[in-house]
Amino acid sequence: MFRDAAVVDFRAEVTNQGGNDVLHLHVETRTGAAQPIVDMMRKHFQITPEVTLLSRGTIAKEFEANVKAPRFVDKRG
Repeated sequence: MFRDAAVVDFRAEVTNQGGNDVLHLHVETRTGAAQPIVDMMRKHFQITPEVTLLSRGTIAKEFEANVKAPRFVDKRG
């Protein structure tokens, strides 16, 4: 993710919806555009993630609130 210069920070979550695993990316960007991230993930990993754009500093605040906040979260059960 950090290879893309527009990505400031991110957190990834995997959930299961209706028997399908879903990758949801929470991303802070310099450009405010989600489509380049979707395109990059599709090109490199052949998956199409759900992307939520966050304002800058949001993820850092979440990480600071926890002793060791995980960047990758598995919520499949």
